[in-house]
Amino acid sequence: MKKITWIFFSFFAFISANAQIGIIEGLNSATIPTGWTQVGGFGSTTTTPCEGSHAYRDNLYITSPTGNFTSPNYVGASNGTDLTVAFQWKATEWSAGAGVGFTVNVEYSTDNGTSWIAIGDPILASTVTECADFSSVVPDASLPEGSDFKFRVRETWTSGDCYFWIDNISITQVTALPPNCDAALTSPVDGSAEVNLTGVLSWSPATGLPSSYILSVG
Repeated sequence: MKKITWIFFSFFAFISANAQIGIIEGLNSATIPTGWTQVGGFGSTTTTPCEGSHAYRDNLYITSPTGNFTSPNYVGASNGTDLTVAFQWKATEWSAGAGVGFTVNVEYSTDNGTSWIAIGDPILASTVTECADFSSVVPDASLPEGSDFKFRVRETWTSGDCYFWIDNISITQVTALPPNCDAALTSPVDGSAEVNLTGVLSWSPATGLPSSYILSVG
């Protein structure tokens, strides 16, 4: 019998009880993720996301020149290892010929937003840009074990009438212990002779911060 493998990606923010920063936000919902906040007008759109069904964007222009998109504060989350921050971004015009011009600072805080520290170099946008990648590493020494963590992107308009888009946020530390495998389906019952592949499959979550599951059906 031919074997079929599906990959199920889970898009959510999570923190392990034994401390590890692990934020995976696909931004595939019409509502802002739980605990996140925005200033300036960030909203969900189904128009040409980089991946999935939605992305988030903010319209920047002369009378709306700033904005930010900020995560919750994750208390005591750091496990003291390097932190990789990555997401996709776009720059588009509000209408043809309106122009593009903005700066985006990527930042983190270990004191619940009282002070902010830069992550990598600012994003400088002056032309239409389709689905570029931002990636930077915060070294372990900057996030000692037990540190709080909060993330934000902060925009400043410079010219034109344009949109800053963000999609597929991934903020992860090195996994101290790899996730365990979860072999038992809860619905349908594992070992069932007949399985309806048009229904909903569910299983108990694996421990150890899994970011995706591979389901093999044979």
